[in-house]
Amino acid sequence: MNTIFKYSLYTIALISLLGIGWLFGKSDFIKNRNLTTINIENNVHDFGVIKKDIEVPIYFTYRNSGDSPLVIQDIETKCGCTAAKWDREPLMPGETDSLGVYYDAKALGYFSKEVIIHFNSKKSFAKLFITGTVKEDK
Repeated sequence: MNTIFKYSLYTIALISLLGIGWLFGKSDFIKNRNLTTINIENNVHDFGVIKKDIEVPIYFTYRNSGDSPLVIQDIETKCGCTAAKWDREPLMPGETDSLGVYYDAKALGYFSKEVIIHFNSKKSFAKLFITGTVKEDK
């Protein structure tokens, strides 16, 4: 193989890799411009003992501690017994809000549920936990 041709291929490959790296770096910069951070006051709540067939709420307070508006994109619950409600408007930097998590106490016994908040952050999600024990009303 011709030496000049060989070095030309190496040069083209190197320039291509540098260009691809620059494009990936540039796209990460663009994506990260709108990311922020969230602080949740307390991400765990124990309801203690609750009566069967009652829906109980808990409100988790959170704060946008970043520099861009905070947008909660979705809140994921693991079963039909747990639901969440939140303000769908962006939360401006420094502002505080709360979201409601509701547990429908249909099943007797101890429960432990995880709720996942998806939002525009470098971490991209946060977890909340609720626990308690459901007993018959006597």
